[in-house]
Parts: sequence; structure tokens; C-alpha cells
Amino acid sequence: MGQQMFFVRKRSANVASATCFVCAKAKRQLQVFFVPVATLTVQKALAERS
Repeated sequence: MGQQMFFVRKRSANVASATCFVCAKAKRQLQVFFVPVATLTVQKALAERS
């Protein structure tokens, strides 16, 4: 019984760290996508203003 509990807890920890890893990866991809778009938008806004 004790052995099984330990096994389940260990597996859920692995799932948590895998989810965290996926989240970090998604965040990085969003930054790669959004930063150029934001930069372009700012440049366009500045160009229209002047």
C-alpha cells in the first residue's frame, strides 16, 4: 500500500513538471511571435504620428 502511494505521487510530480515545461515552451513561442508584431505596431503608430 505504502509503495503504491509513493509510485502515484512520483508520477503526478512528473506530470506537473512536464506541464510546467510545456507552459514555459508555449510562453517562449508566444514571445517570439508577439514581440515582432508589437514592434511593427509601434513603428507604424510612430510613422503615422509624425
